[in-house]
Amino acid sequence: MCAQRNVWDDDPEADAPPDERPFGTRPFGTRPFGTRPFGTRPFGTRPFGTRPFGTRPFGTRPFGTRPFGTRPFGTRDDEPGEGGLDPAEWSAEIAELFCAMSATVRLGARIVYDVRELLIPKRRIDAVYLAPPDRLETKEALLAAEGDGDGEKPDGKKAAKAGGDAPATARRKARVSAGQRILRPSEHELTVQIVVRNSLIRAVERHPDVAEALKQDIARALVFAADSAFLHGDGNQSTPEGITAFAQGLRIDSTDPLEVARAILWHLRVNAPKRFESPGWILDPATLDALTRLEVPGTDTRTLDDTRLLELDGLDGGMLLGYPFVVSRAATEGDVSRIYFSSDWTEAWIGAGSDLVTVDMSSEADFAEDSTIVKAVMNHDFVVRRPGLFTFTEAPRPG
Repeated sequence: MCAQRNVWDDDPEADAPPDERPFGTRPFGTRPFGTRPFGTRPFGTRPFGTRPFGTRPFGTRPFGTRPFGTRPFGTRDDEPGEGGLDPAEWSAEIAELFCAMSATVRLGARIVYDVRELLIPKRRIDAVYLAPPDRLETKEALLAAEGDGDGEKPDGKKAAKAGGDAPATARRKARVSAGQRILRPSEHELTVQIVVRNSLIRAVERHPDVAEALKQDIARALVFAADSAFLHGDGNQSTPEGITAFAQGLRIDSTDPLEVARAILWHLRVNAPKRFESPGWILDPATLDALTRLEVPGTDTRTLDDTRLLELDGLDGGMLLGYPFVVSRAATEGDVSRIYFSSDWTEAWIGAGSDLVTVDMSSEADFAEDSTIVKAVMNHDFVVRRPGLFTFTEAPRPG
């Protein structure tokens, strides 16, 4: 508190007149020589008893609870987050883990950021050679185009036979509507919320390995839910529509996964030829296990993974029939195991908000339980621009 001045402060020698020095207000000894000693607050200015014992009892903040370095300068500012945890850093790292783990992203699906509502073209575009409009090769075609000279329109059959309408027809075929599909990420929110005890939060702060494990757990949960929606989402319960909603499935009457895979390739390469630019498979674990157990015809001990038809990379991928594959539990829908294949995975589009993953942290939301809530949110949408380049296996007919 700031000291108040009066006539005594201006007359340290006590020479003020009696009417300005009322008797008894400042008895002898109250302001000895040196009333303002060096230090401004000498020992004893706040005597014992002004803050009675018990208001902050011993033990509330014992020595060592916040050792040097646990909260370095700048880690706690006006941004959200507690205990030196940086939500922006967590958002970026979990987004990076998501892209490294997602089967659809690994095979080439496009991610478009900072999207509120995005229109993308969907139709195939063909190129057509056009003849010059004044180029007519026969006299009959010229007469049919000009009419009979009496103002009547040319006979349609004669004109078609002479080729008079061919340039106009070709020009009409060359004009194709691009069509459109819409990405609306704000309509689909995928979230993970974890209640973490503050004792574990302190371990996360001090040990990067603990923080990395928690980030990987969050990323895996997001990947499984998102890939499941991208593959077989039906648009209900706020999920995007997946490949099964856009593309046409194949019903193949075989339980041999190798025969099924060959039938898929025959369909896209021979029966309804498609372009192959970024092809690949998504298999579920049960299908990969069945493939590795297949015996090579004509041998007693060799299995399919001993040949170049199936090559494993030692992790969760490899090559099947010359095309890369990724294994994902998301390829299983209920009790149905599916095989997904596309001749160009770049035609799968993922629209995201300003960030692919947004992480927020709050210790106040669960203060009574001495816990911190870590929340990761993804706003995204999924569309297949060219459904004809994608296919999947339907459940086989009962035998």
